[in-house]
Amino acid sequence: MRRSRPEGEQGFVLITALWLLLLCGAVVALMMLRGAGKAEASHAAAVQVQARLDLDAAMQTIAADILFSGDQSQWARAPAQGTVDIDGRSISAEVSSEAGRLDLNDGDPAVIDRALQGLGVAAARRTLLQGRLQQLRNQNRRIASQAMLDHVLAGVAKSSDVCLDRYVTLYSGLTRPDEAAMPALLAQALAVPQGGGEAPTVLQPGTAIRVRLRTAQGSSLLAVIRVVGTLGRTYDVMRWTPGPKC
Repeated sequence: MRRSRPEGEQGFVLITALWLLLLCGAVVALMMLRGAGKAEASHAAAVQVQARLDLDAAMQTIAADILFSGDQSQWARAPAQGTVDIDGRSISAEVSSEAGRLDLNDGDPAVIDRALQGLGVAAARRTLLQGRLQQLRNQNRRIASQAMLDHVLAGVAKSSDVCLDRYVTLYSGLTRPDEAAMPALLAQALAVPQGGGEAPTVLQPGTAIRVRLRTAQGSSLLAVIRVVGTLGRTYDVMRWTPGPKC
């Protein structure tokens, strides 16, 4: 005859089984959460990679259109705004000429100072910048990188709400900005007749242009390029700054 388990032993077995079920459920839940986290991270990484590829493709498309369409290209008259379609994904684009900006390497110090004053930069900050620029020129050194430019501008715009990066360049080679290509606020700061305002002008071959790109998801790229059309490449890159920039 089969002996029945005591009631206390049966209760212990039942409780143990319930705990094991709960433990298994918790382990499965943790594994699912971990898998979901990895999947989410992988998706985010894939989105970032796709955004970089789309931004690169949009830059290539704009440069190629300028090269092959000449002054008939919508991007050959700066400033220009529009969108570039990359496999059904829309990239917002802005193109402007570096010739309309203050060249910190070759610009007239008096013009630079007057422009910064008009942009609302305090006298002490302007003096700080002029000192840095003069020191570089005394040493026959040029600002040759974005990191070096950021260092030169560090602390200069603290007294102003203006983003100086929008109004300075290293690549125009001009002692003063081209009035026809000036951003409106810079033209106002320099008291250019009729305010400048970046009326669309045809870009000359080899002109350094600034291109701002943004995806629908918010990824962005700021670049300064020259369309060259030599064998193997469409453009030369002078600046390539991923991510948001003021």
